[in-house]
Amino acid sequence: MSWDRSVALRLFLGGYMKLTWKNMAVIPLLLLECTTARAQRISPPISECSHKCNGSFTVANPGLTPFVSTITYANFEPTVNGKGRALPLTAVVRIDSTSARVSPRGEHTFSYSIQCEVLPCAVRFMASQVTGRTTDGLQVKISIPHVVYICDRKKFCRDGMLTAAGVK
Repeated sequence: MSWDRSVALRLFLGGYMKLTWKNMAVIPLLLLECTTARAQRISPPISECSHKCNGSFTVANPGLTPFVSTITYANFEPTVNGKGRALPLTAVVRIDSTSARVSPRGEHTFSYSIQCEVLPCAVRFMASQVTGRTTDGLQVKISIPHVVYICDRKKFCRDGMLTAAGVK
């Protein structure tokens, strides 16, 4: 290979490619896409409500391929180690949909209504997405929580539950 005639770029497949101005313009775009991790986002991650709770959360897809987001929910109890524990559902939860296709660079909003029999209570919504498969054929699933804390008064509800659990 002669450096005075052309500069060659060694590809991972073992071939060579001439560096032209067209090819050089594509390289920064490829590097930008390869270095950024694309996964679902959820906002807000935490909500606080009083007796009758109506709210919503948004699942966003910053990636270039669509995915299906599935929502599951259960009662939630903070634990001393800070991880939390899922409990059987004792609250009445109404949600507008439990799954949705989220288009590339798009978002979907899930609306809910919660009524708890015993206060304080917490409900955890898990937004799940299958991201691929392992070499053995197992599906890889990512789950991101949205936690709703429900108390007599809306203010400092989460702090009160975490203090009672011994986390704070």
